[in-house]
Amino acid sequence: MSKRFAHEPDASRFAYYDDETLLSTLDYVEREGAISLTRAFTSPPQRGHRYAGDLVEWAVAQIE
Repeated sequence: MSKRFAHEPDASRFAYYDDETLLSTLDYVEREGAISLTRAFTSPPQRGHRYAGDLVEWAVAQIE
């Protein structure tokens, strides 16, 4: 298994994958030079593994 983070600008989101399985997403809105993180979501079977937290940390590092 290979976990990876991705920035998907066409969907306005950051994503966390395990191979091809989507673990968690983080939606955002970009406006006037600012990025607002609007929603983190992890599907119920994937919850409890800190995927959303890891994704938020990675996304913030990318934005900075």
